[in-house]
Amino acid sequence: MTYHVRVLDMPSSDRPRERLLTYGAKSLSTAELLAILLGTGQGPGKLSAVGLGQLILQELGQHQRDPLTALRDVTPHDLTQISGVGPAKATTILAALELGKRVLQAIPPEKTIVDDPAIAAAALSHELM
Repeated sequence: MTYHVRVLDMPSSDRPRERLLTYGAKSLSTAELLAILLGTGQGPGKLSAVGLGQLILQELGQHQRDPLTALRDVTPHDLTQISGVGPAKATTILAALELGKRVLQAIPPEKTIVDDPAIAAAALSHELM
C-alpha cells in the first residue's frame, strides 16, 4: 500500500508518532520509523512521509538486497537520488543510522571463546559496518 494521504489527515490512532508512543517502536514498520525521521513527504498530492519511507526502502532494495542491509550501508548520494529526499532528510536518516551503530557498539560484548573463524567474524561483524 502506498500512502498519499498526509499523516496529519490520518486518524490519530494510525499516525506513526502516536502509535510509537502508544504501542512502542517495535509495533511500527520500517517505513513508519523512517516517516518519523523524515517528518514530511514529497509535498501536496504526492507521497506522504510514510509513502516516502516505503519508496526509500523500495529504491534501496531494488538490487536484490535486503532494504535494511542497504539502509545500513547507504550513502548521502544514494539517498538524495530518491525523489523527495534532499540533503536535510538524508542527513537526518544518516545521523539516526550512525546513532544506532554507536548504541550497538556501546553494548558490552559477551565473553565468547573464539576458536573458529566463523565465530570471530560474527563477533566483529558490527565493527565492520
